[in-house]
Amino acid sequence: MALIQRWLRWASLLLGLLLLWNAVTMTPATAALWRLMFTRLRQEGAFGVGLWDGNANVFDFGQLEPGDIVLGGNTGSSWGNWTHAALFLGNGEVMETFLQTGATPEPVSRYNNYYSHAAALTVKLPKAVKEQAVAEARRLVGKPFYLLAPRNSTTLFYCSKVVWYAYKRAGVDIEPDHAYWIIPDRITQGEWVEPIQPSRR
Repeated sequence: MALIQRWLRWASLLLGLLLLWNAVTMTPATAALWRLMFTRLRQEGAFGVGLWDGNANVFDFGQLEPGDIVLGGNTGSSWGNWTHAALFLGNGEVMETFLQTGATPEPVSRYNNYYSHAAALTVKLPKAVKEQAVAEARRLVGKPFYLLAPRNSTTLFYCSKVVWYAYKRAGVDIEPDHAYWIIPDRITQGEWVEPIQPSRR
C-alpha cells in the first residue's frame, strides 16, 4: 500500500510539472485559444462542437473548385463560429475525418444537412498548388482521427488539421499562428483565403 501511495505521489508531481511546463512554453496563439474557450464556456455555456438545430442550410457547393475549403458551423461551439472544416477534392467530395474511419472522402452535401450554417473559402494560390494540396489530402486516407493531435504529428489528424497539413505539404502555411490546435475560424482569417459568395438561386 505504501508503494502505491508513493507511486501516486510521484505521478501527481510529474503531472503537475508537465502541466506547468506546458503552461510556460505555450505559444501566445494557444493561450489565446484557451482564453476564448473558457470565456465562451463561462459566458454562453458553450462546450464542444455545438448543436445542430435540425434545419438544413442552402449554401451552394456546386460552384467549388478542387482545393477550396468548406466550413460548417453549429451554435454553442467552444472554439468559434465554425466548428468544422474540410478540403474540397472535386467531384462533390471533401476529405473528412471521423473517429470510426479516420480520414476518408465524403460527399460535400453533408455540410448542408448537418450544420446550421455553411460557407466556403477559395485559396488565393496557383491552380498547381491547390492541386498538390488535394493530392496531399488524398494521401491521408485511413489516417486516424484524434482531436488532440499535435500540429506537427504526421500520423494523427482532425478536420481542420487535414486542410492545414495538405497546404503545408504543398508549400504554404495557411494558418501561421503556431497554436497547438488549428481551428477553422483562424483559417478564415488568413491572408491566403477569401470567402466564396453563394450564388443566387
